[in-house]
Amino acid sequence: MNTKHDIAIILIKVLSLYLLLQSLSILPTYVQIYSETPTFLLTSQQFVSFILSILLWFLAPFLAKTMIKKHNSKPEQISNFSGIDFEQILFSAIGLILLAISIPGAISIISYNVAINSTEVKDIATKVHIEASSSSFLAKYIAGIFLGCVFLVFSKILTQKIEMFRNKI
Repeated sequence: MNTKHDIAIILIKVLSLYLLLQSLSILPTYVQIYSETPTFLLTSQQFVSFILSILLWFLAPFLAKTMIKKHNSKPEQISNFSGIDFEQILFSAIGLILLAISIPGAISIISYNVAINSTEVKDIATKVHIEASSSSFLAKYIAGIFLGCVFLVFSKILTQKIEMFRNKI
């Protein structure tokens, strides 16, 4: 276990365990509260984080391959691990973290908006306030999803641009 690929797998599995522990700390309360309305439970941020943690655990080898993007077929040893390689893995990990936080939050806000719109709120000012605050949260989560995808997919390009910037200075 001394290749870049192995390190990326470990980072992804640590993130998976973190998400699992975070979701399990509150999930039993949600199960008890929303036992009569399973739709809210299935779209809650904690349940989606729980499912995402399981997916990350099992998809870690595949995700690690996309994070490393090897040019050669043989595994590189840690002794060949450069700062640029570390930055590439770091950008990919940041992208995964942003996605792991933003996707469950966005799903939760969307289901909350659907629930609010299906119920009748008598006070119009309260309804406008609820919609405005949930819209700002949704915008935050969408921005997190976008940045997460950029960091994850374009980590190599980002590190190359940073290296070009360093060489100019």
